[in-house]
Amino acid sequence: MKLNNLFLCTLTLLTLMGCSKGDTEEPVENKPVNQAPSIPILISPPANLECAYTSLNFEWNFSIDPENHEIEYKLEIAEKSDFNSLLFDIVIIDNFKSLNLEEGKTYYWRVLARDENQAESSYSEIWALFTEPKLTYNSIPQQAASENPVNNSNVLQGSVTLQWSCSDEDEDPLKFDLYFGPENPPTLYQQDLENPSYEVNLESNQTYYWKVVATDPQGAKSIGPTWTFDSN
Repeated sequence: MKLNNLFLCTLTLLTLMGCSKGDTEEPVENKPVNQAPSIPILISPPANLECAYTSLNFEWNFSIDPENHEIEYKLEIAEKSDFNSLLFDIVIIDNFKSLNLEEGKTYYWRVLARDENQAESSYSEIWALFTEPKLTYNSIPQQAASENPVNNSNVLQGSVTLQWSCSDEDEDPLKFDLYFGPENPPTLYQQDLENPSYEVNLESNQTYYWKVVATDPQGAKSIGPTWTFDSN
């Protein structure tokens, strides 16, 4: 009888201990999964814009975070749409960024949003833009002016060095085509001269005509007047 009572007491004690332990355990909380911000929507520059200027302001809508976390944005700009090589990789808390680009280029840009727990949205759409090449103004070379021999002068037979002067407002290097001979208009005598002078042989008692055409590296030309002289 005593053994039965002892067994019942032990069983009751174990049962009470088990219940007491279960009552003191705290329930496990199921923490919500952090959600990424919404995908940014691009605003400016508009898609496929042809820009006459290179200082541009990139802008997009603010993203919304479901948990109201702080958001930062990752702006990427590349010259190819695969974005394997980035020209700009900028992290910013604002929804805009001003940048200076190069002339005569095609650019692609996109943005993603990231919250303070590093949850990232998908990338925005990819928009392209084009910057126009630099517009240049090229001046035509001035007409050549004869220096030797003087127009309508007489020179001794044998040879004479034809000399002229010519300038270019852009200070481009010039090349000269020399037209020379006893006929008027004179025919091409020497081409692509780099110096403004050339020696020619003369016959006696002959009238000669000559002129110079100046050309700059861009192909702009000026045609000089026709000069004449007589050889004695």
